[in-house]
Amino acid sequence: MFGKKNNALKLESYDDTALVQFSQLVEITKKTTVTVPPNYRAIAFIDGKPLFRIEACEKKQFVKAYKKEHIGKMIKIAYITSHSFAQSPWGFGNIQVNNSALKEAYRVGVNGKFSVDVTDYARLISAFPSKEIITAEDVREKCISSIKTVGTPIVADYFSKTETSVFEMSSLIADFRKKFSEALMEEKIFSDLGIKISLLTVDGFYANEDDLKIIKERLNK
Repeated sequence: MFGKKNNALKLESYDDTALVQFSQLVEITKKTTVTVPPNYRAIAFIDGKPLFRIEACEKKQFVKAYKKEHIGKMIKIAYITSHSFAQSPWGFGNIQVNNSALKEAYRVGVNGKFSVDVTDYARLISAFPSKEIITAEDVREKCISSIKTVGTPIVADYFSKTETSVFEMSSLIADFRKKFSEALMEEKIFSDLGIKISLLTVDGFYANEDDLKIIKERLNK
């Protein structure tokens, strides 16, 4: 919303599902005030750029507290709540594997659970430029999509090089989890989102039944 005449920057409503909510968009004048409720953190976005944090306050005179050079610019406040992320399921499949050493070709999938921590709220907010409210579910969906993007080539490469048969793949869970977790920690896609994967579990692998049948038939010849 655009509020040229409304000089009060405040949280208009409270949403229990929100991780981040925005104030109205306001033109900064000498009369502009800002309110940040207790238990909230805030980031001032001036002309679309995150410039500084604002601590809890009540109708603080903006220009007196900050700089007169901001007069005439457009500002909105991102209100941030402390939010703990519950473990969420992740998974993807139908990844083609060709292990020439074992002469095994099959489609494989993997699943597990993950948790995230927010490391940079300004980056997280920038990842959702069109949203007025960012929820934990929004972040979860973005993470699942990114885990799949990063993980698909890792899974294909891992199983194409393993010396362990597809019929014994469950023995590889611990080793794969370690390698996958390390790859996710280093992946730029998550730092660009302002988050990190704080916990990753691998619950299991699953191979296409038709592919397993073909491999069994070949081994039994």
